[in-house]
Amino acid sequence: MPMVFGLLLGASACSPRKPADPIDARLPEFPANAASLSPVLSHVSKVVVVSELSPAILVRSDSKTLSFFVPDAASKSVAPRFVAFGANGPKIVTNGMPANVSKMQERWILAWFSGAPGWEKMDCPVGIFLQYPLSGLTLNSNGLRLEFAQRAGDIAVMPLYGMRLLPTSLAEFAAQGIPRDEAKRLPRVWEWSQAVTRSPLTRLRYWSSALTRYPLEAWGYYEKDVPNVGEGRFSARFSWHFITNSWEIPPLRVAPMSAELSEATLRHSEQHTFSSTPFDMEWPSLRGGLRTVPESDHYSVVFRSAKSSQDASSSQWWWKGLGREVDDRGQEHVSDRSWVPWHFCSALAAEEARMPLRLREGSSVMELVSTNSAGRFARSLGGILAGETEDQAPKVERLNSDTVVWRWEQP
Repeated sequence: MPMVFGLLLGASACSPRKPADPIDARLPEFPANAASLSPVLSHVSKVVVVSELSPAILVRSDSKTLSFFVPDAASKSVAPRFVAFGANGPKIVTNGMPANVSKMQERWILAWFSGAPGWEKMDCPVGIFLQYPLSGLTLNSNGLRLEFAQRAGDIAVMPLYGMRLLPTSLAEFAAQGIPRDEAKRLPRVWEWSQAVTRSPLTRLRYWSSALTRYPLEAWGYYEKDVPNVGEGRFSARFSWHFITNSWEIPPLRVAPMSAELSEATLRHSEQHTFSSTPFDMEWPSLRGGLRTVPESDHYSVVFRSAKSSQDASSSQWWWKGLGREVDDRGQEHVSDRSWVPWHFCSALAAEEARMPLRLREGSSVMELVSTNSAGRFARSLGGILAGETEDQAPKVERLNSDTVVWRWEQP
């Protein structure tokens, strides 16, 4: 079991720890024009939100049925061989077998392919996090069909181990030359058909709490020389889409970090102080590991210049970490002194995007983007279908530089 998840789950059961440098008491009011999904939710059959701020995509529908992993003929994708859900312990459902969801006690569903055609050597476990209880579940060659008494609501979907594709046998571990220490930490996904082990359960329960809110937009406030000359303080806040759910799950506050800030602060570990300690989520992404600031929905970080610096630009290393530039002389921009959008990804272009789960252009087909020795490649995870049929292309709207909404309007 990854230690960080155990530590964070234990911490979430205690009273929230107040940040050492609370933002609310010191900075101006949060912008009134923060992003919201409300303007894009009318007259739609389905909405899918893809954001660089979250490892999950968010699917929203008022339909009573919602299907995932619907086979994609273009890429010959197939449905998973197994799913599991929490009902007095993990209940495992085999593709083609009936399922009874009347005793479902947790909001998560785990799906994995386990040697299905096209997945003989590698697997991609996927976590699905519900808002409302199921009235029915069917896993067959047509995908995973979820039925609800009223509506599907907000459902988060994420690759449970990031862009990492897991070997499907001991032979594949050996064939891929995975170092022994690393191999010991990776889950043996081929054993899950008999019993879902502690590693995926810990992750599923952690993200069940963390995904009770979905980040839509990042904002930053920068002050230099505060409180000492040679220092700068950056404060981060986020606009959220809150997801109430039918289970008694305590919300877990987790604030995202950009790839640039993560890389910069790791490289200059002695020259900054966070208001709350960041954690490595052991979730590989396309631009380094995913790091977050737990137990908080906002944070601040104080940057300090090196005491001995060869040039001016190296003393202001944090500008790159904030996604900005310094001039040729290494001079800082003036302090913002106001909340401004903080761009995690300037354009969400395929070559820049960090999060590996996305939709194929012009469709509802989920794709996992990963890497190997030859570069990036995409694997189809099948489509998302609201209701029984879908015969129109989505309309794509950008909320901001980091978050895109795919809308399927009602017929």
